[in-house]
Amino acid sequence: MNSEAPSPIPLLKVSHRLQGTVRFAIEELDLNLLGATVLTEAGTNAYLLTPLIAAMAGADKVYALARDSAFGSVVSIKKELSVQIR
Repeated sequence: MNSEAPSPIPLLKVSHRLQGTVRFAIEELDLNLLGATVLTEAGTNAYLLTPLIAAMAGADKVYALARDSAFGSVVSIKKELSVQIR
């Protein structure tokens, strides 16, 4: 892994409620995605965090896929993400 710490992304503003959780995960995993392009899912519950973690860990681009399931609809996932990212 690159030894440089990921720099904050100025355009990404994660709600205060999730900042600590996401930062903790990044630090625990020593996750540095600077320069990376990430493909992940956007789901419900904990799976809502995967695109946020990638972006906050410095990924240049994050693509998150979602689909309707028994756990939630794409519409509800988009709505929750829009609440978490201002």
